[in-house]
Amino acid sequence: AGPAAGGFDVAATASVKRQADGIEAALTRLTGAVAGQPFALQEPAAGTLAPGRMAIDQVTMTVAGGTLSVSGALTEQNVDARMRLAGLPLATATAPFAPELGATGQLTIVADVTGTRTAPQASADIDLTGVALAANPDIPPVDGSARLNWRDGRLDASGSVTGIGDPLTFTAELPLQATGVAIPGDGALSGRVAWRGEVAEIWDWVPLPDHRLSGDLRVDLAVLGTVSAPRFNGTARLAAGRYENLQTGTLLTDLEVAVEPPNASGRIVAVTVAARDGGAGTVTGQGTIDLTDPGAPAVAMAMTISDLIAIRRDEATATVSGALDLTPDLIAGTVIVAPAEIRLIASSLPPSVVDLQVVDATEPTSQPASTTGTAPALDIRVGFPGRTFVRGRGLDSEWGGDIAVGGTTAAPIVTGALAAVRGDFTFAGTDFDVRDSSIAFAGTTEVDPVLDITAEHGFDDVTVRVRITGPASAPVIAFESSPSLPQDEIIARILFGADVASLSPLQVAQLGLAVAQLSGAGGTGIVDRLREVIGVDRLSVNAGDQGAEVTAGRYVGEAFVGVRQGTQPGTSTATVELEVLPNITVESEVNSTSGPKTGVFWKRDY
Repeated sequence: AGPAAGGFDVAATASVKRQADGIEAALTRLTGAVAGQPFALQEPAAGTLAPGRMAIDQVTMTVAGGTLSVSGALTEQNVDARMRLAGLPLATATAPFAPELGATGQLTIVADVTGTRTAPQASADIDLTGVALAANPDIPPVDGSARLNWRDGRLDASGSVTGIGDPLTFTAELPLQATGVAIPGDGALSGRVAWRGEVAEIWDWVPLPDHRLSGDLRVDLAVLGTVSAPRFNGTARLAAGRYENLQTGTLLTDLEVAVEPPNASGRIVAVTVAARDGGAGTVTGQGTIDLTDPGAPAVAMAMTISDLIAIRRDEATATVSGALDLTPDLIAGTVIVAPAEIRLIASSLPPSVVDLQVVDATEPTSQPASTTGTAPALDIRVGFPGRTFVRGRGLDSEWGGDIAVGGTTAAPIVTGALAAVRGDFTFAGTDFDVRDSSIAFAGTTEVDPVLDITAEHGFDDVTVRVRITGPASAPVIAFESSPSLPQDEIIARILFGADVASLSPLQVAQLGLAVAQLSGAGGTGIVDRLREVIGVDRLSVNAGDQGAEVTAGRYVGEAFVGVRQGTQPGTSTATVELEVLPNITVESEVNSTSGPKTGVFWKRDY
């Protein structure tokens, strides 16, 4: 007893007796573990070995949470063996080859082998109960069963899956040789799969959490021919379907998909697709699926898109028309995007705050799914003839242009540019014209367009420009003028028509609010620079439920004198703070809607 190679541990107690006609053995204790899974004998077992015959009385033991019973006899001419494995947890059964599956439920197998040694036959009943996935606890469990019979070199199988609407049924017959467990390619093959029900009940088991599919699905498919040259027949139809992509917001309603009987070869089936976008937009498609290699079906489709709302998110919407050809090696075509709108939505966090990704160290780290084969190439031309609007953060603009999408589906590469058709940019109450601006795609695998946007406004004696440049993920905002002025003077000119040195405290607060508009109510670096330029000791921009609020002021001796200005009417407040003793402060304030207020505050840090 003790550990052996391969993670195998065993401890046993047995006795052996020699009889006149052979040997009799008794096993009274057997415990151990294989690959961390325990097993133990439930009751004593016996076996005999005699000339021309070997037999095992029923051996019953617990195995990894299930129960295993084995009995049988083998003679020179015949074999008669039986096995029953009951209540084995699926988590245990699937752990060696798919530990990430997280399957729950139980597996029961009842099998027997009988007949002669030269022509044995076997059968097995397999039952799965309460099958579910730990990763999707909301999916109702399903049950499954299969019946297998093997004799004369052929395997017959039939079974069903219940708990997903109507039962899914299947049958199959194929050649199977006992020697080397080989499947001859020239052996006759037949099979059938039939199901009808709500496809959402099956789709819940598909590992595509960002996609939703529903509708009435009817499947009745058959296969004939040989293992090496199968022929297919039957139909599959999805009616009254609905598809939703949770990432892009794409919505397809009235989805109809039909797989028609194959051509004379029995290997190429016709496919048609039609859907709406919930409104006037449509998508249709016709094509084929070549099943010559069932393990890698080749899809060829021609798709026509008309006014389809392909993207509908809070920050973007886009309507698409055009045509695409899809083959296993290439996706090509031309599409027109119009209208489209990109909304520049302010982040809920200030720009100086990093949005951290929190990872639970106790949870297993998911690994990216491995892929095989070559991703299809892309050759798509995308036209923007106009009516592509970029709005938000004071910008209201229209764009047009052309881009090309190349590379592959696994690593798309976007090139081309969009140019401003017209636009205006409102900053601190001043309207600027958008001109000579572009959004360029540099042809890298990371799609991050480069911005080069200029907004211009002419005063009596100077023309000022707001420039937004750099990658869209981290744009840079700067100010220019003709004739050239320092940036702080340009901002002051835009806001008040005066230089920075002559600004009042209230105007300083308004200057901070303008900075908040550009930076999303944060912009620590810009605020610090303004504080230095205008010569105040404290300048802060804070975001609250009532909008942004700016505080600016200076220390006069031991007292701090400042103003607070918000975006709402009546939010101008003058404040005076004086520390009279350590930890004791007297604060007084006067605002535009109420009289003076004075308070004494005590504070202690622990």
